[in-house]
Amino acid sequence: MGKGPLRVRTHPFMMCQQAGALFYAGMEVSGLHNVPDIRESDFQYPYDEKALIWSERLAGYSLLRQRGHKMDAIEIRKYMAELVGTFVLVLAGVGTAVLTGDLVATAFAFGLSVVVMSVTVGQISGCHLNPAVSLGMALDKRITWTEFVFYFIFQVIGAIIGAFVVALFAMGMNDCALDDLTSVGSNHLVHDDVAYSILIEVVLTFVFVLVALAATAKNGMDKYAGLFIGLTLTMVHFIGINLTGTSVNPARSIGPAIVDAIADVGNAGDVWVFIIAPLIGAAIAWAVWKYVLCDPMQEA
Repeated sequence: MGKGPLRVRTHPFMMCQQAGALFYAGMEVSGLHNVPDIRESDFQYPYDEKALIWSERLAGYSLLRQRGHKMDAIEIRKYMAELVGTFVLVLAGVGTAVLTGDLVATAFAFGLSVVVMSVTVGQISGCHLNPAVSLGMALDKRITWTEFVFYFIFQVIGAIIGAFVVALFAMGMNDCALDDLTSVGSNHLVHDDVAYSILIEVVLTFVFVLVALAATAKNGMDKYAGLFIGLTLTMVHFIGINLTGTSVNPARSIGPAIVDAIADVGNAGDVWVFIIAPLIGAAIAWAVWKYVLCDPMQEA
């Protein structure tokens, strides 16, 4: 008889106490509940049950706070990886275009930048370096929409820094001021035709993002994804350089456009085309991948 009440009070109580602690800590972290002050009267129960409850609550709260701080650090690291990677993409690709004018070298520079950055930041952020790629990944639920927004922001920041560095290099090579440069690599319309330029960018981005989604899928060639994606970026540049300069990347277009706008040179006013069109192309690529090419059994 003496063991019966003890057994009932111990095992179910400990289980409920732990579950309650996690629930309470979750409410506290989410801001739905505030931890009230602990009073001496809270500890005047048999077996110190109240004390155990409070210790579990506070321990759970502390653990979740620590995990929250860790996740914050991881997220910042991912975003900084995208900033650095996009900086290198613009420095290499746009820099080659501005400093050499060699179309073949420019195409390879863009592609190689993706390959080398895939082994540098790929394990950290996925090496998107491109809001269009990030949009495809968000639509495919590989990243959250919050991550997409921050990826976009940090990619643009990296592209702006890269464009400014390219401008400094060009100014030094030509021994001139910023406003003496012809352009710092901003994209341009084909014969001032907006519709035609949008069509080109939508199609080229569709091809590029489709390969990115396939290469990084669970059943894809993930080990060599960076190589295949880089080769695809080179390929679409071969097609589009003489047309729009090839964007397929809103960040790549925004960075040089901002520098051109500051210098009052180039085609900065057309940048909206190279923001909207790649995003449309990415959405179409995801739809084709998701509903036509993707094997749901292998992706499960």
